[in-house]
Amino acid sequence: MKKILLVGGGGREHAIAHSIVTGSPNAEILFCQDCAIPRLLAGARLSLGTPLEVAQREAVDLVIVGPEAPLVAGLVDELETAGLTVFGPPQAAARLEGSKSFAKSFMGQYGVRTAACEVFEEGKAAAALQYLEQLDEADFPIVLKADGLAAGKGVLICEQRETALQGIRSLMEDRIFEGAGATVVIEEYLQGFEASVLAFCDGNSIRPMPGAKDHKKIFEGERGENTGGMGCVAPHPMFREGSVLWEDFEQNILQTTLQGIRDRGWDFCGIIFFGLIIQDEQCYLLEYNMRFGDPEAQTVLPLLDTPLLDIVQSCLMGRLAEQEIRWKDQSSCTVVAAAEHYPRSPVAGDLIEGLQVLPQQAGPQQAAPEKMETGPSSRLYLAGTCHKEGGFYTAGGRVLAWNATAPDLEQARFEAYRKLEAHPFRAMQYRRDIGGPIVELKK
Repeated sequence: MKKILLVGGGGREHAIAHSIVTGSPNAEILFCQDCAIPRLLAGARLSLGTPLEVAQREAVDLVIVGPEAPLVAGLVDELETAGLTVFGPPQAAARLEGSKSFAKSFMGQYGVRTAACEVFEEGKAAAALQYLEQLDEADFPIVLKADGLAAGKGVLICEQRETALQGIRSLMEDRIFEGAGATVVIEEYLQGFEASVLAFCDGNSIRPMPGAKDHKKIFEGERGENTGGMGCVAPHPMFREGSVLWEDFEQNILQTTLQGIRDRGWDFCGIIFFGLIIQDEQCYLLEYNMRFGDPEAQTVLPLLDTPLLDIVQSCLMGRLAEQEIRWKDQSSCTVVAAAEHYPRSPVAGDLIEGLQVLPQQAGPQQAAPEKMETGPSSRLYLAGTCHKEGGFYTAGGRVLAWNATAPDLEQARFEAYRKLEAHPFRAMQYRRDIGGPIVELKK
């Protein structure tokens, strides 16, 4: 597979593309939407048009779909109907991400351990309000989940009854997330620590990647509004393969999910993201994503020591169970830089210092991350960024992220922050406590 079309243009897609060209240097990556990534990644170029138009015009060998919206809209089915080879779940399986109520029904049917819940469909706001009024004070906090895609912002944790009542009105009556939230899941609040696990799946077998710890709050100390993710570390310090908790996850979440996929006969070839919470030494599934997470992909993929395309090929052939998958014995840290006023109304148009001279622009030999023989290696991922007038500028909420891998987490954290602070932009927002205590760099 030499020519690959990658649908999407954010940090997740940059990480996928970087992993592909690092493991398979002869691969060519095409992007079908205007983004700045090809300006920093050797072996990548733009070919504008719809995914189907570009795939047919360029005669690509493979299409990889990154974001959730096209998956839920059925892009994989459309491309496969046109005779193309695609890595991504069919629309039927993508509903596990696109509909919280469908996902909860699936979990219940196949015994996937999750929180107890009640579902209130469109037009049933009065019933949802009545349900909340009947709860005891001890039942709070409670969780409200908008049914549908809400850019990672459709979950409300309500500490008190009045907050929950207002949340239902905002979701079901005011439609603050437009199409998402017409139906709402009211779920018990679980207390514990969270973990994210990505897994390769070919419909018959499933292979998890190292667990990751994501930081979603905008401010240090897990304060402020939820975001799409302000940083991530892997492997998860408290949730590792081989532990009793990991075995619980495999038995009660991973394998039960695979059984459901098999029973429903989904022609599945792609990634499953498991958003977990661990309470009382048991794993509970909070949500499915049916694609690489963001910023989990930017954090986990640098640890992969097997060419990503080899694993994708094994999935396409239904031979994932036979594929050797190696992981580096290192730690990985990703720190996200966000624009001013993110997550509500991010400001665009600020120059990012120094990116025009990054070594990746020099040629194919620079596509690999910066390396030191005994120290950490680092890599840059672009997200809400555009290229104009010879420079790179902010063009979205989460602007970019720096990842570093190293023999231990503290080295990885220090290197990621060192790189981030060397390429600032005006009013850059970032957390200094990703993966541990606040990092203070020597000036």
